[in-house]
Amino acid sequence: MNNESGLPTRLHNLDALRGAAAVFVVIYHLATAKLSITFVPHGYLAVDLFFILSGIVIAHAYSHRLISGMGFFDFVRARIIRLYPLAVSGAALGLAVLLLKYLVSPGKVETLPTILVSSGLNALLLPSFFTTDITKFVAFPGNGPLWSLSFEVIINLIWASCLVKARTSILCAITAISGALYAAAVMNFGNANLGWDSLTYLAGFPRVTFGFLTGVLIHRFRTSNENKAGLTGGMLCALLAGILLMPHNLLWDLVSIFILLPLLAYFGSGPSQVKTSAGTFLGDLSYPLYVLHFPILLITSGIKQTMNQNGHSPVLVVIALSITAVLSWLMLKQFDEPVRKAWSKRWQKQASHAQQAAVIDDGETAEPPLRG
Repeated sequence: MNNESGLPTRLHNLDALRGAAAVFVVIYHLATAKLSITFVPHGYLAVDLFFILSGIVIAHAYSHRLISGMGFFDFVRARIIRLYPLAVSGAALGLAVLLLKYLVSPGKVETLPTILVSSGLNALLLPSFFTTDITKFVAFPGNGPLWSLSFEVIINLIWASCLVKARTSILCAITAISGALYAAAVMNFGNANLGWDSLTYLAGFPRVTFGFLTGVLIHRFRTSNENKAGLTGGMLCALLAGILLMPHNLLWDLVSIFILLPLLAYFGSGPSQVKTSAGTFLGDLSYPLYVLHFPILLITSGIKQTMNQNGHSPVLVVIALSITAVLSWLMLKQFDEPVRKAWSKRWQKQASHAQQAAVIDDGETAEPPLRG
C-alpha cells in the first residue's frame, strides 16, 4: 500500500536499518559500561543515522497530513503517544539505577535531591544541568541515551510548526548552516559524540537539525524523483556495519556524517521496499532496545564491580544482552503497544466529540480526528 507521496506506507528497509543501528548502539555501550572492549569505535554515529531516519519517517508520515489541515496539537499528541510511554519507562529505570547506586556507593553518584530533580526532568525528556563531574556532567544521568530523544522532540516541534511548508531552498540553507556548525563542533571536540552532556550540549542542536532536515530533504527528493534506486535491508545493515566498525578517526566521522549516512538513508528509502520478518522484528525492537538498554548495562557493570572482576566477563555480557532483549520485547508488547492504543482511542474519542460540537455550533466540520 502506498500513501499520498507514492512511497509505501511503511518503509521496511529503514526498519531493518534502524534496528541494526540500535543493536550497534547497545554493543558500543558495552564498552562505555566497562563490560567489554570497544567493538564498534564509531557506534555514536548511529545516533546521526537515527536523526536522518527520523526526518524521513516523520516527513513521510505527517507532511501531507499537516499541509492538508492536521492541527499542530494533534501532531504533538501523536508524538507524545509514540515516544513518551517507553521514554518515561526508561527514565524510571534510570532513576532506579541511581537510587540503587546511591544506597551502595553514595560517593559515586550525585546527592539525593539532585538525583530526584534530574530524574523528574528526564521523565519529561528534559535535560538536567545539575550534574557534576561525579557523573561526568551527563544531561540524562540515569539513562544517557535519552538525550537524543530530547533533541528529537525539539526538532519535531520546530519542523511541524515552522518548516513543514517551507520551500526546499530554505530547508537546504538551514541544513547547510547547521551542517557547518556541526562540523566546526566535531573538529573542536575531536569527535562527533556530542550533545549528551552539559559540556557539549549546545552542539546537539546543529547535530539534530542537520540530521533531521537531511532526512526531510531526502524524503522530498524521493517523492519528486522517479529514480527507483534502492538497496535491500540486509545490504543496508552490512554497509552500516562497515561504517561503524572502522577504527576511530575524526575524518571518518565527518565523511560518514555528511556523505555515507545520508547516502545509506537515501538508498534505503526508495519505492522498492522488501518486508522481511527479521527486518520487521529489528524495526519493532529498535526503540525499546535503545531506550531501555543503558540502565541494564549499568546494573551489570555494578554487579561486575561488586564481584571484583578486573577483566571482562563474556558471561555477564551475554546475560546483560539477553535481559535487555527480553525486557525490550516484553515492554513493547505488554506495555508500549497497549498504552499507545489506549491513548490513541481516548484522543480519537475526544477529537470526535470536538468535531461534532463544531458542526453544531459553526455549521462547519472541524479537523478530522487524530489517526494513529
